[in-house]
Amino acid sequence: MRRAQLDRLFGIDLRALAIYRIAIALILLFDLATRLPFVADFYTDGGLLPRHLTPFNPQGSPTSLHTLSGALGLQLAFFAVGIAAAVLLALGLWTSLAKTVSYLNLLSLWWRNQGVLNAGDLFLVTQLFWCLFLPLGARYSLDARRGEGAPPGARRVLSVASAGALLNLAYLYFFSVFHKLGGAGWLEGTAVFYAVSHETWQRSLGELITHLPAWIPLLTWSVLAFEFVGPLMFFSPWKTTLLRSLSMLGFAGMQLGLGTSIRLWLFPWAMTIALIPFTPTPVVDWLEARLGRGPRLPGEAARPEPAPPLGLARLPNVLAAIGLLYITFSHVERAIPSLPAPPLLTRVGRIFALNQGPAMYAVQRFYDAELQVRGVLVSGETQTIDDGGATASWPPVARLRTFYRGQTYLERLEEQRLRPELQAFGEWVCRVWKAEGPARPALREVQVVGVRRTIPLYDVGMPETHSGVLRRVQCAAIRSPE
Repeated sequence: MRRAQLDRLFGIDLRALAIYRIAIALILLFDLATRLPFVADFYTDGGLLPRHLTPFNPQGSPTSLHTLSGALGLQLAFFAVGIAAAVLLALGLWTSLAKTVSYLNLLSLWWRNQGVLNAGDLFLVTQLFWCLFLPLGARYSLDARRGEGAPPGARRVLSVASAGALLNLAYLYFFSVFHKLGGAGWLEGTAVFYAVSHETWQRSLGELITHLPAWIPLLTWSVLAFEFVGPLMFFSPWKTTLLRSLSMLGFAGMQLGLGTSIRLWLFPWAMTIALIPFTPTPVVDWLEARLGRGPRLPGEAARPEPAPPLGLARLPNVLAAIGLLYITFSHVERAIPSLPAPPLLTRVGRIFALNQGPAMYAVQRFYDAELQVRGVLVSGETQTIDDGGATASWPPVARLRTFYRGQTYLERLEEQRLRPELQAFGEWVCRVWKAEGPARPALREVQVVGVRRTIPLYDVGMPETHSGVLRRVQCAAIRSPE
């Protein structure tokens, strides 16, 4: 394949890359700002997950910077640094430093408490990984104004990292099809119904879809078909601009549909902004002309200059190549288990949180999960502390439920029955209950209760409810964190 063809398929327009930089910075600012009121709950030793219980994933992880101290002050300092880095990234000022700090901060948050995350967080981490090796500040930045961007005649970048950033998204869609074909509900045409039927996460469009049973199989099979064909359209050597643009519009529409059907927090946004680097140069030229900037920047040639060679001589390209090999092996391994990735490559990929896995509802869950809290008073009386708001809603737990990440954490505790984390949750209830003062009757024991309600297909029949005590925590032995 000639270099010009490689550039057309795996190169990225520098102006699209600049828009991508701004979009990532804005989503980082939104994420950090919304986490900020819950820093004490999620990231301190007095919160839901003390440091000695991290990581959430028992397979092992590098040490998170956020575990250096369980004190609130250090966590707030880390958040301040992360917000400052995101602002600099949006402005394109000291871009290399800003993107590195943003990546390390997000990676550290990832390892500190995975219970509050979803697939959108992981995908955002992987996007920032590729950004480390891309010239994000080459255009539309303060760095470019100071003459620190790309040369005036350069219009596109072609490198291992540009290929990795594009293939990263394409792999996620394409290989998820194989997981869905092996899971329940997709071939039967019912997966979309179950995906949008979870009571806690359902939004207006999702509720409407559940009342259209005749259309649900078509929607389910259409998702499968487009997730298979769309990534191939991204890299078609024939009519690349047209097919890539159509695929971008299709995937953006799919994410818009997901976001208005289900509460997915960052996931639809992270997946949508990942489409920006695919924008063909003729489309960027057209957009600039429509916005009155003209098709080219001063000093640019009438035609794009030849793309630079890929090359693996420099360390950044070597690291990017390792990342690309890992995501390729990891996705192929899940589709073809007989072809596992080399152990060393797997370890490196996990350290940098590149192990995306099958996302986008590849595996369906046919029940709603809920965590409830009961208390046994010193007098021996059993009291319902929180039952999800049905009859009792304890303010500290109700507050967690107002935030996507808090609700995610509570539901994941019930769903995965995580014993150390359940113990920590019970201890947190004991501490917070006691801290509310003598007006509260003293607790002897906290019972963490799991509740599951089945989801009847097409709302035919009555749901079945199953509940049981997942963990009993004795409050007398609980000490406040130092």
